[in-house]
Amino acid sequence: VLPGFFWGMIIGNLMHGVPIDAQGNYAGTFLTPFNPFALLVGLTFDVFFLLHGAIFLSLRENGALVKRAQHVATRAWFINLLMIALVVITGSTMTNLFKEVLLNPRIVPLDYMIGAALVAQFWLNIRGRSGWAFAMSFVVVLLSGAVVLLCLFPDVMVSSLNVAWSLTIRNSSAN
Repeated sequence: VLPGFFWGMIIGNLMHGVPIDAQGNYAGTFLTPFNPFALLVGLTFDVFFLLHGAIFLSLRENGALVKRAQHVATRAWFINLLMIALVVITGSTMTNLFKEVLLNPRIVPLDYMIGAALVAQFWLNIRGRSGWAFAMSFVVVLLSGAVVLLCLFPDVMVSSLNVAWSLTIRNSSAN
């Protein structure tokens, strides 16, 4: 539970922004990364990993355990969808990244592909096609990562103090 949660918190902080001063140094405290948005993204990652794990379990086991894993995956799918919606709604009010996610014409097709993969994952899971449902889970992870990276580009780490102080590919690379 904790590795997925902390991984989600790291991604959430990259999307939200980290307090970086004009010299490129971290200007926050130990508790700064535990902001509400990062906590929400961390919980969303945990729910997604529950879904992903339940689908994997239904793929690898036989008998009654398969049905239980598929049932858990179905319930986790609905919770995951709710959590993703909360992240998008909260993120669109708290970060500039989600303006790119929702409005950039180069990114929006990827959003539709993520949505289609999520729907296909649900449909394939309830049909008992665990292998394909697991593949759709992988597609969601791959496309979501691509969306975050494309929206952040050219920033590597966004400064929450001043956007001009963000670490970009150019100013954070070695000369």
